[in-house]
Amino acid sequence: MDLPATSFSQKSIYYLFLLLIIGLATACQPQPKQVSIEADGTTKRITTEATTVRDVLDEAKIELGQLDR
Repeated sequence: MDLPATSFSQKSIYYLFLLLIIGLATACQPQPKQVSIEADGTTKRITTEATTVRDVLDEAKIELGQLDR
């Protein structure tokens, strides 16, 4: 049974669209970054995927004091 040309074209477009969506979804993942934090006279270097400063400080187990805010 031969499929019409439009059916093949529609399948191709569907698979290309699906591939594009998968590619965009993986490209939008946060990439790990190397961050240096100076606190109380010491420097910590961590690799993180955090997107906010608060999250980076939490990962580094650094608590802010009243004067740091």
